[in-house]
Amino acid sequence: VRIQRASALPAQSRAIAESLESEFLLAWSRAGEGITEFFAGHHEDALPILLDAERRLREGAIGSYAEVNHLRTFVLFTLRRLGAYTELRDRLVAYTRDARLRGDRYAATSHVWSSNCVWLAADDVARAREDLESVVWSDPAEGLHLQHWFLIRSRAEIALYEDDTEQMTDLDAQLRPFLGPAFAHVEAVATETRYCLARFAIRRGDPQAARKVMRPIARMRQPYVRTFIRLIEAAVAELEGRLEGARDKRGVALGDADACKMAGVAALARLRF
Repeated sequence: VRIQRASALPAQSRAIAESLESEFLLAWSRAGEGITEFFAGHHEDALPILLDAERRLREGAIGSYAEVNHLRTFVLFTLRRLGAYTELRDRLVAYTRDARLRGDRYAATSHVWSSNCVWLAADDVARAREDLESVVWSDPAEGLHLQHWFLIRSRAEIALYEDDTEQMTDLDAQLRPFLGPAFAHVEAVATETRYCLARFAIRRGDPQAARKVMRPIARMRQPYVRTFIRLIEAAVAELEGRLEGARDKRGVALGDADACKMAGVAALARLRF
């Protein structure tokens, strides 16, 4: 229902922008269209729209770098979801270089910490660690920001990649504050934090803890969220010896991942299936 309501707004904003003959507002309404497609789980459709909006903002609007930064972050989010790691790496490098040339710490830190998985996809853990240290942000003790979540999620992915159970224990405690009310409205944080914590629980061999942490999002219907849910449910079933149930859940997860073009997650589901 929320996506249906949101989908009507870019058309309305475009009509206003056209009446004002504003290149900036036309580009920004295009951005709204792409971001809506992203949250609908239509990642393959979202990407060209976001790239078109970015081009329009760069070429046709002056003083729009705050908006360009925002759009580029969503481009990186979309490529990550698609599992398009080669293009993600290329854009990450280009976007980060541009941010540094402009002295834009916000953009550089957001890009680097949100897309660190490209180096794990290249089996380059050393580069993944090095990149995380190449940018800085405020002390988390002064207040949690989305950038802090990007950093902890990246460290969690490195720990999972290296099967570092000691680090997983430390990161479990660092992730849990992001389940609080401050980030409840940020869907990716609310869902992917739980997915990560559940993966830690699965690695510990604790299906009950995995089930518990996923329970608050278990009824969400977005295909990309459903993919995460079903993968955890399948792992829980496997740990509990219910292998047929695990296969069924993975089959559903595979269908959902394919539907929203999440190639990396689909490959994982297919491998485990």
